[in-house]
Amino acid sequence: MLHKALVCAIVVGAFVVATACSSSVSPATDADASVEGDSSAPLPDATPLDAAADTKPTGLACYQDDAALVVEGIAPSVRAGACTAPQITEGYAKCIAATADCDAWIVANRSCARCMFGVLDGDDPKTTPVGALIPVSESALAANEAACAALVSNRPACTVPLSRQATCTSTVCATCSEATKKACADAAKTAVCAFTVDAACNQAVDANASVWIPVCRGASSQESIVKVATYLCGS
Repeated sequence: MLHKALVCAIVVGAFVVATACSSSVSPATDADASVEGDSSAPLPDATPLDAAADTKPTGLACYQDDAALVVEGIAPSVRAGACTAPQITEGYAKCIAATADCDAWIVANRSCARCMFGVLDGDDPKTTPVGALIPVSESALAANEAACAALVSNRPACTVPLSRQATCTSTVCATCSEATKKACADAAKTAVCAFTVDAACNQAVDANASVWIPVCRGASSQESIVKVATYLCGS
């Protein structure tokens, strides 16, 4: 499992759009770059993908298929009971706002941390659910709106495919501007991320957007993270 500093980032995909971000994003300079302090937060296990030759779309310099990652894990459930509301609040403060020691918090709250962050060191991805947060770059996490949307839409089998798609397209398009993210994600879904795309799952959550958005998305990245973590990991 990678360990990187956590910064604000937003999932992009067919059914998830950008929301307001309250934290600044700093480029990673090494394997353990830090943001707003020296705490290091875990990124869920993700598999790098081999870049396809000559796949960069014309006019999208931000498209980086060699940065593509795909999250590992099995389907999560609703209200897993792994976290209390105070644990989610503390986990955000210590591992996302990076104001204290994230590693110590994980040790003391491992079940909650696993539900929030997904596969931790020593966990088996074949038996560990994907987390309430997913990697959207080599150094950033965002709320796993994809899995939340699938669960609210009563499509639990779609949680992993949509999480993998969201992770793949987000990491490919991590450096894109808001104006170019959708075009980049659409291009990625026909190239390096094509194998993650499940048309039926995308159609199901798109059709149910008015139901899942109030549950899974907040007005800021922090609010979205808390909402998704509560829905997946709360009691």
